[in-house]
Amino acid sequence: MKPTFRVVADGADITGKIAERLLSLRVTDEAGITSDQVEIALDDRGGEISLPPTGAELSVSLGYENGIIYNLGKYSVDEVEISGPPWSMTLRGKAADMKASLKSWRKEDYHKTTLGKILTTIAQRHGLKPAIASEFSGIAVDHLDQTYESDLHIITRLAEQYGAVAKPAGGSLLFVKRGAGSDADGKPLPPVAIPGHQIIDWRAAIHDRQFYSRVGAHYKDKRGAKVTYVYSGDGEPVMYLRHPFKSQQDAVSAAEAKLRQLRRGRTSLSLSIVGNPMICAEMPIIVSGFRDGVDGEWIVTRAEHTLDGSGLTTRLEAQRRDDFAIDQAGSDNG
Repeated sequence: MKPTFRVVADGADITGKIAERLLSLRVTDEAGITSDQVEIALDDRGGEISLPPTGAELSVSLGYENGIIYNLGKYSVDEVEISGPPWSMTLRGKAADMKASLKSWRKEDYHKTTLGKILTTIAQRHGLKPAIASEFSGIAVDHLDQTYESDLHIITRLAEQYGAVAKPAGGSLLFVKRGAGSDADGKPLPPVAIPGHQIIDWRAAIHDRQFYSRVGAHYKDKRGAKVTYVYSGDGEPVMYLRHPFKSQQDAVSAAEAKLRQLRRGRTSLSLSIVGNPMICAEMPIIVSGFRDGVDGEWIVTRAEHTLDGSGLTTRLEAQRRDDFAIDQAGSDNG
């Protein structure tokens, strides 16, 4: 099958104008708050290409002729690079949903509310639709201070605390469980099978990053008299978080988040495959035909799709699905 693409700039389809000058087109989809990116390199001999303004919105699609062409999102051009010889023009842009307003510092207090209401408030403030997994929306939040902190930072902090992936995408603010391979409604994303014959190259690594088997955190009762410890994980050795938390829920969430951080990345897989632009970050993939220890289910953490003179290829970074699993936290008195 022959690869193809489509680029729409500020509502106008410019595919035909740039098709013969296209050197490469690359779209990178990242898990988490890191902004997705596009890079389009064009042959600029003769200087006949009009300089696009920064801020122009590009809608980019990739696929195959006589097949499905996948829309890979909208991007705002934030850099135009011209160079030579050979004469070339490179356009770079970040996901249009990553609004500059998300990076502005704010001072807010959230009191006696829920995680869902906090995220909804933030999403609506930036013209985004809240897309919050049901398991997070009802979590009680006794108090949350946002002291001269950007909404982007507070979203990132909450995602880390509750083991979620947060991301502005498709006009929505997504907040879903990390590594669950599911959408905002909690519905599992269908895994994509990648047989060995589709692989161009691959590399797997196992890292010794699990220094602690259990994490402990503590909180005080409302009078500040009684200290209670909660734990996430099982066994020895134990890492204790030093600072007290305001509630049991905050302590449990912090212990779980720390254990997830310690476990994350114990196994990693990098592979280049025949181009498959339907694969995105957080999607489960099943690889086969490799060997024991590699075959099985992985969760994509980064997907990079490139169309150039060599054709359409997809570069994936992934982690074992088991790396995202975590034991339930328990508690006892300290």
